[in-house]
Amino acid sequence: MLANIVEKWCLRGWYKNQKIPDLCGGAEQLHMHYKLDNRQRFVVRATQNRILVDGELLLFDSLAQTEVLGKYTIVVPQKGGRKKRKATLQVKRKKMTIQAPQRPGGRPEPVTMNIVSAEEIGNDSEDRLHWVLLTTEDIETFEDCRSIIRFYELDGE
Repeated sequence: MLANIVEKWCLRGWYKNQKIPDLCGGAEQLHMHYKLDNRQRFVVRATQNRILVDGELLLFDSLAQTEVLGKYTIVVPQKGGRKKRKATLQVKRKKMTIQAPQRPGGRPEPVTMNIVSAEEIGNDSEDRLHWVLLTTEDIETFEDCRSIIRFYELDGE
């Protein structure tokens, strides 16, 4: 049953070629454990401010204190009521160990993940972009992080 739920959310036709990781939406903790247990590559957008094992800060708060790796500009396409515009994103990255939430039957083991943040600067409106992506991909360089963010950008197009 778990495999069916995760596969429903994670598998996207052209991602199956394994040249890029699966992109997963929704219940990210469920996806992370399934994907890690099956040694699969993935990028998951964090939707909750998770508890970290190695500190007092939460995931989003720890990222806010992380040094900016670089910046770049993208074109945000028109969609629904949103107008086409340019957005400058600042990129941060960090390896963190996330505490799994309590589940019936116990708490799963903590998960060490690579985290990439892409946050729009110079825009304080409600439609400001801010993506926190959990991944198994390398995050050593700005280009590594930019590739991960691009996977996520393509999934929304």
